[in-house]
Amino acid sequence: MKRGWNFSLLILFIVVLSVSVYLFVRIPHGQDVFFQDTPRQSGVLSVKEVQHINLKVNKMLDYGEGPRVEGRNPTEKEILAAGKGHCGMYAYLLCKELLRHGVEGIAYDLRTSPYGNPAASHTVVEVQTEEGRRVFDPTYGIFYHNDLDHLLTCENVPDYRGGIPSDKDSYYLTDRFWSEVVQIVRYTNVCNVYDLNLLRWTMAMSSANLPQTALEAISSIKIDESLEKNSIMTTFHNDEDFYRIEVGFKERLSEPFLAECRIMDSQGNIVTVSGRLHKKSYSIEFQLDEAVTGQSVQISFQSETQQLPPLAYYNVYQ
Repeated sequence: MKRGWNFSLLILFIVVLSVSVYLFVRIPHGQDVFFQDTPRQSGVLSVKEVQHINLKVNKMLDYGEGPRVEGRNPTEKEILAAGKGHCGMYAYLLCKELLRHGVEGIAYDLRTSPYGNPAASHTVVEVQTEEGRRVFDPTYGIFYHNDLDHLLTCENVPDYRGGIPSDKDSYYLTDRFWSEVVQIVRYTNVCNVYDLNLLRWTMAMSSANLPQTALEAISSIKIDESLEKNSIMTTFHNDEDFYRIEVGFKERLSEPFLAECRIMDSQGNIVTVSGRLHKKSYSIEFQLDEAVTGQSVQISFQSETQQLPPLAYYNVYQ
């Protein structure tokens, strides 16, 4: 009787263990797990969460030349309106979607010179995930289970591929493409390549309440002591849509900064808008949670010293 009872417990243990192993394997690698497409504050997502965003971007466009705009690259709005785009535009849209989730992606243009063929190039995005750095290809809706350095030196790159490509016959998905890469162009912020810099392409005036020494490199910003201390204000000729403010400095930022962004519409209503502050060694970016429309925008900084280093540049992007 005791032996039969022990045998039953053994069978029960095996069943529980089998179910646990199945769930452990099935959830990370299955195709039936979906994530809410909502921003997270951590700044790091899992591979599956980034892939969910990657697939979303893949479905936004049909592959093609994309729209052309005289004198500049097309913006997100213009690309989506056209419904077509090349690999660089796919990478740009993925990086913008990642920013909305508080995550940064680095775009890389991989250029080849195949023997007997014209040069070709393809753009992918590397993202720091919870599992480490991974490469995502929004043009085909796939990702690779490794970082870019490994993919450029290993053999049989397709073996590292995750997901089902939207075009299985593309040269850019082959091991030959990866072996023929001869040049790599790194875009630390590919959004700056496509986003419309409103200070260059619209009528606008900027003023700031900063020390004169802080503005020596930017003559277009005038001093206005009536503004809040350590703040910069830009007024547009018409209401403009914008979503990101970028400030670069000549000196390394060695202390934490806080920022507050306010807009004023054509009716004179002043609203504080929410967003994320991305601090780097020599720059600060304020990324709005959602694009807003206003006739003026003011960003104010607070720090322990209450004084900003000398500015190198200042931009407002649509």
